[in-house]
Amino acid sequence: MVLVPNLIGRQAKIASEILAKPGLRLGERRDQDSDAPAGTVIAQFPVPETPVRPGTSVNVTIAVDNRVTVPDLTRDTLPQAARVLREYHLGLGQLHERESSAPTGTVIRQAPAPGTRVPRGTPVNVQIAKAAAPVLPPAPTRPPVAVPPPVMLVPPPIPPIVIQPPAPPAPPVVAVPPPPEPQLPPAPPAPVTTAPQPPPPVAQLSPAPAPVSKPAPKPPQPPPAVRPAPPAPAAAQSPTVAQPPAPKPAPPIVAQAPAPQPDPPKRGWPSPIALGLGAAALLAAAGAVYYRARTVNGTTLSSITYARSRPP
Repeated sequence: MVLVPNLIGRQAKIASEILAKPGLRLGERRDQDSDAPAGTVIAQFPVPETPVRPGTSVNVTIAVDNRVTVPDLTRDTLPQAARVLREYHLGLGQLHERESSAPTGTVIRQAPAPGTRVPRGTPVNVQIAKAAAPVLPPAPTRPPVAVPPPVMLVPPPIPPIVIQPPAPPAPPVVAVPPPPEPQLPPAPPAPVTTAPQPPPPVAQLSPAPAPVSKPAPKPPQPPPAVRPAPPAPAAAQSPTVAQPPAPKPAPPIVAQAPAPQPDPPKRGWPSPIALGLGAAALLAAAGAVYYRARTVNGTTLSSITYARSRPP
């Protein structure tokens, strides 16, 4: 039995010589991307210091440099740049357009920069040129127009709204009766004095006029001598003729009001109320006597038969 020698970190070219000394031989070789120096052994099987029989094959893994140099893609079109990156085992990253004077559609910038060592498969970002926007001639300048300041409409101030507390309720109106007028004591009735009325006057008849006795006729006498009458005055007065006195009219009979009769004297006891109460008491007593007479030991008198005396 022999021990497998350690080949890790040794160059792959001398690995077969190292294995031949203990009677072993180099087996399968496999390449693997690694940061280790290219061409060195980075792994083996069986592992070092393993006892094996002579003639046993030892498989090794050899490091391969996985980093590549980024090519220069400037002035290449986008399809050309993609093809070159595939040849270098790199990928196409983000695309950006930028205005430039270079031909439209060509690469004007890249990242990472050309000549940089990067691992395989690293994406490379590129910028593609695009046509610049046409420059328009400057527009003719016009004199500035004076803009009047805006008219600010200031609303009228709004007076603050003051909320007045509710007014206390008005006290109830109490009708105060007027003070009573002082009552004067009633005047005592005036005493009525009943003066004795004089008897009605009796109409006195005037005495009948005495009969006038006519004188006896005198014998006719010669007419007296007629003398001329004196001139009558302006207003002749009629001779006064004696009239008999007119009878005096009877004085009128004046109906005198009857003299007020004096109030009858007040009746003494018993009064009408006392009489009524006495009558009510008598009626009650009579009813009680009648009730007792009707009921004797619970038997009415109507059920008692009275014996009649028979004539002899």
